[in-house]
Amino acid sequence: MLETEAIKSLGGMFLKRGTETKDTTDLTKASALYNTALARCGRIQGTMALVHRLLYTARIRQEMKTIGNKSPKHRVHQQKGHVPRDSPMTSPNTDAIGHAKRSQQSMTYEDHLKTGDRALTDGKLDVAEQNFASALRLIHDPNKPDRCKEADCLCRLGDVYVQQGKRTKEANVETNLCSSNSAKRDQKRLEETRTRAKSQLDAIDEQHNPYQYDEDDPAMIAVEAERAEAVKALFKNIAKDRQMFIRDLVDECIAVLGPPPCKYAFIGLGSQATELVTPYSDLEFAILIEEGKDNDVTRRYFLNLTHYLHLKVINHGETILPPLAIPSLNDFQSEDPEKDWFFDSVTPRGLAFDGFMPWACKTPFGRDKTKTKHPVSLIQTPAEMAKFQQLEVSLAEGYHLSDILRRVVFLTGEDTLVTEYKEKLEGIITGDLLSRFKSPLSALKMLWENREQFHPLKTEGQLLNVKKDIYRFPGIAIEVLALWCQITLASTWDVIDELKTRGKTREENATHLTVLTSISAELRLRTYLNNGGQKDSMSPLVKMKLQPKHGTSRHCWISKQPGVILE
Repeated sequence: MLETEAIKSLGGMFLKRGTETKDTTDLTKASALYNTALARCGRIQGTMALVHRLLYTARIRQEMKTIGNKSPKHRVHQQKGHVPRDSPMTSPNTDAIGHAKRSQQSMTYEDHLKTGDRALTDGKLDVAEQNFASALRLIHDPNKPDRCKEADCLCRLGDVYVQQGKRTKEANVETNLCSSNSAKRDQKRLEETRTRAKSQLDAIDEQHNPYQYDEDDPAMIAVEAERAEAVKALFKNIAKDRQMFIRDLVDECIAVLGPPPCKYAFIGLGSQATELVTPYSDLEFAILIEEGKDNDVTRRYFLNLTHYLHLKVINHGETILPPLAIPSLNDFQSEDPEKDWFFDSVTPRGLAFDGFMPWACKTPFGRDKTKTKHPVSLIQTPAEMAKFQQLEVSLAEGYHLSDILRRVVFLTGEDTLVTEYKEKLEGIITGDLLSRFKSPLSALKMLWENREQFHPLKTEGQLLNVKKDIYRFPGIAIEVLALWCQITLASTWDVIDELKTRGKTREENATHLTVLTSISAELRLRTYLNNGGQKDSMSPLVKMKLQPKHGTSRHCWISKQPGVILE
């Protein structure tokens, strides 16, 4: 048994090395070691784990062979330098595995925990993870979670990953810093930002209230425009606060890891770039690195830096588990919906990294290979990052990624790299004829994919999803206008101003766009503040009074702030 585990570990080392270096010789060695271990293994579960690894190694080797045989024209779709994370492995359909599954189905919650504990003690981490996940699945009920039992299973799964980390030596940083004090300090700062936003919303209510006028009163239009400008200023302040918060977190990480090997710049994406970010929004960003410094040492440093930053964000306690894409809980790569089963209904959803799901992944980690797309790294030089805007790359990746990378904002590091990146963006977008077609094509595709947003919304007697039903529509409308007019400014507010400056819209319509954006953004912010996180449900009901019965003075109404029903 010990020989089997030792040989399997050696195989894992060669598999990791071969995957990183793209050397198929190391993968061949890994396969030979796994076959040798398989000949010694007499346990069903151990056999399953080894067969998994053999299949995964063969798949990686075949993919490398396929990529190697492609012409340079096809290789442009694969961005260089991606360092993949551990990928989930597909189970073969064998009698042994079928027997193991049937045996596991008859095991109780306690049986799985005991089996998992023994496997963890013996160092059989794959078996331990499988059993702890199975125990969790038996008692998992999103509507009525058993917090004690779920916590027990999750702690055990955490123990498994601690041991895996010790084996691989990945992302282990020795430090004397008191992480708990640092996390508490950062959390306090984050809460202060949220409290300040709520206070500023209350002030806006008092100073700019257009709803005291009739709809056809000219005074209402003027006050509504003033309120929109006040909301705009609020969101610009939130974006600036968040930029400074992220900068300080990165500086803390660098103080532990040591100075970077080259010049760099963190660039904010998504709502951080559009200046519509809330104090609860996910963190979407990429890293630009200095031209000529793109090598394994540089990439490993910034991957470690991102891992450390991720740990700091997770320590805030606002990262739900599914976006982490843990294969035993939420396997988004599998076509079997049964493998995406865990729902985190307990953890508050606030500041967190963008998820590792294949359709998300807007962090420097990038995305592993999928069935239809090559792996992607978002640690690139300005020139390489700008290539996502080329028409052929956009077609291969889907327009969404290139659109996200078109609107960026400086977060920390060397702002000259961001300037260089924006210049290269402009050159590609307005340069060759093919690339000039990309923006209108992307705009048309966005309109088609979001066509349901333009249908009338029925709100009677139901809760609304503030993000999907309200916030998304103005964002799509302005993004389509920006794409069509080839405006590369990041901030939504700046895009509206630029449309007016270029004469693409009249001043009156520009005001309407600002009001539309401010209302949707304010509603989303109010909903998150009231619900204490990214919970998007809000009520569309307006304030109302009930006639008192039998001399009582009982009234019922809906609060002005979404999501709260008061009596």
